[in-house]
Amino acid sequence: MNGMTTVEERVTITLNGQTYPDLEVNFAPYAEREGGVAIQLWDTVGEEGWGPEPIATATVNLQAYNESPADGCVFIKDYSENSGMLASLIATGKVRETGRFVQASWSMVPEVELLDDWLEAAQIAESSRDGFIA
Repeated sequence: MNGMTTVEERVTITLNGQTYPDLEVNFAPYAEREGGVAIQLWDTVGEEGWGPEPIATATVNLQAYNESPADGCVFIKDYSENSGMLASLIATGKVRETGRFVQASWSMVPEVELLDDWLEAAQIAESSRDGFIA
């Protein structure tokens, strides 16, 4: 997909007690410029070898609440089917908590700062804006 940037290093995450190893990490801009960048996690082999399958979108766009992440940051969806996402991403060493939380309906959504190659991938994806996540 145009506008998507993939980092080389794979990650393992645990959501709702289920562990997903060796996931590809992709970055793509949200449709609204102020929405920031989406982080998508993919199993490139897929269950039973059927091919790539999306596991989760780690981020959430809070433009509906008139909230934008700070530069170099994203909002993490750490509730519902993504419960455990924040801890899993922090464990990768690729994000750091900023201490900022935004109330979005019934959830408090944490903001994290992207580090190292994740920050670079997000910047590349955001600058491409030709393939975006709605």
